[in-house]
Amino acid sequence: MDGDLLKLIHLSNGFRMIEGARPFQVGDVCKAEARIVSVTNTNEGKVVKVKGQVHREGKAVIEVVSAFLYRGRFVDYYNTFETTDYMVDLSDDAAVGVLQSKDWFEWDNEAKPLLASTSLNFRIQWEFLFMTSSNASSRLDL
Repeated sequence: MDGDLLKLIHLSNGFRMIEGARPFQVGDVCKAEARIVSVTNTNEGKVVKVKGQVHREGKAVIEVVSAFLYRGRFVDYYNTFETTDYMVDLSDDAAVGVLQSKDWFEWDNEAKPLLASTSLNFRIQWEFLFMTSSNASSRLDL
C-alpha cells in the first residue's frame, strides 16, 4: 500500500457475531486473519476497506470490517480493486443440480456430497482498471 501513514484517517469499524457462535470467554485461544477487500480512489483520497475474522478452535466467531482513508490526491487508478463475497443458498435439489451443471464448478469432497440446504461462499474479485476517476479502461474477473 503506497500511502503516508501520517495522513491515515480511520473511517469506520463494524463487528458482527457469526450466527451460532458463543461469545468469547476468558482463556479462549483465538486466531485473527484479515485481508484488504477494496482500494478505491475518491476526491478525498484513497479508501481502503479491510475485512477480518477472529477464530476460536478453527471456527469463526466474529467478523470485523474496517475502512480507512489516506488523505491526498491519488491517480494510480490501476491499483484499485474491489472484492465481493456472495453467499449462495442451495435451497433444494434443483439448485444443487444447476450449480453442478456449470463447467466452472467443481466439488471435490467425496466424503461430504453437495446437498440441498447447503450454503456456499463465493469470493469474487473484480479489478477495474481506470484511465481517470470515472472512466474505466477495462475490467478483469479474477
